[in-house]
Amino acid sequence: MKRNIRLIISLIFLALALGIVYMYSSLFKDLAEPLTSTGFIWYFVIAFGIFILSYLIPVIVSARNSNIQNKKISTENLNEDTKFEMIYTEIRDKYSEDLAKIRKGLRPVTIIATALGVVVAGIFIWMKVAETNLEKHLEFIIENETLLKVGPVVAVLLFFVVFFFYSNKKYDYDKKYKTGVVTDIVNKANNGLTYSMKTYEVGNKVLESYKQAAFDKHYFNRNSTEDYISGMLTDKLSVSISELDLDHKIGSGKNSHTVDVFEGLVAHASGIDEFKGTIKILNNNNKMKNKNTEGLTEVKMDSTEFENLFNVYSDNAVLTMRVLTSDIMEKMVEFERRLGVHFETFVSGKNIVMRFFTMELFEPAIFNESKEKDRVRAYYEIINLITDISKELDKTISEVEV
Repeated sequence: MKRNIRLIISLIFLALALGIVYMYSSLFKDLAEPLTSTGFIWYFVIAFGIFILSYLIPVIVSARNSNIQNKKISTENLNEDTKFEMIYTEIRDKYSEDLAKIRKGLRPVTIIATALGVVVAGIFIWMKVAETNLEKHLEFIIENETLLKVGPVVAVLLFFVVFFFYSNKKYDYDKKYKTGVVTDIVNKANNGLTYSMKTYEVGNKVLESYKQAAFDKHYFNRNSTEDYISGMLTDKLSVSISELDLDHKIGSGKNSHTVDVFEGLVAHASGIDEFKGTIKILNNNNKMKNKNTEGLTEVKMDSTEFENLFNVYSDNAVLTMRVLTSDIMEKMVEFERRLGVHFETFVSGKNIVMRFFTMELFEPAIFNESKEKDRVRAYYEIINLITDISKELDKTISEVEV
């Protein structure tokens, strides 16, 4: 989701680069002019720096509300899963050839873009060095005046031609990967589920359920969703899943800054036997006040392992302890420790809402195919986790209510 920021920053970089070209051409009236223009040099440094940062830092924020760390789903401690192995082999055989063709076209483009970037940087660094000892380089400058006039401009323009081509190729790869690999693994993990890149109504439903769950009191005024999964977990349980990105923008203009409220995966399961109460199972770093507007109080559970990871709040302690059986608590602890990601759960009425503090999911590893199997296994496991927790809670609630 934060990669949308990269697009904006890339456009800013393009504007700055065009400024460089314009400034360069206007300043080259006198041979020594461009060499002594510190503004020109700073123009390039700032633009190039912004471009690099936009790709090295996936999340550009000034602060963060949550103390809960987002983590990549770990597959290191997972046992071999025969069903997954069969699914992955089928998917790999189905899509590997087409994806490999796109990757093959991306590699030379990436190399060329990198080389052009180095050339542009080298030209401007040399010009800065030449400024400090103009007499030494004057003869070379005079003999290569045309090259010094045209070279940087051509290099910058070529860079953006190549970068534009790279962006289009990468978009093709992402689309092929998501409509193929991701779609198939989601459906094969649970054949009642479908994946879409553009089902925005699913994202809206997830956002509304997130507000209802009120996992914390952090205010947000900007949101975005992507990667939508929906369908039936069982004959009675429907689900909507999406990646959610929430921010709180404070102030305006030069005094504005952004606080990262939440970024991760959110799932809303609906259709459980109606639970006459509210349960919040929160991470240990997310504590509710004793006096809260929801009328929830902390419930002490009889599992030390569980309480080391979670805090439980409810409006009915007795009912909550009957719902959160030792089997469910053990399964929730096992999921968190096995996958290495924090998650929280809200149960009320006919709804279960879960949020997962994951790193960005459903994105391909274009230049690191060796990690592709781990990524696909992560998608498979998170779907299974949502399915298992929802089914277990629904089963227990139906028994308790009887």
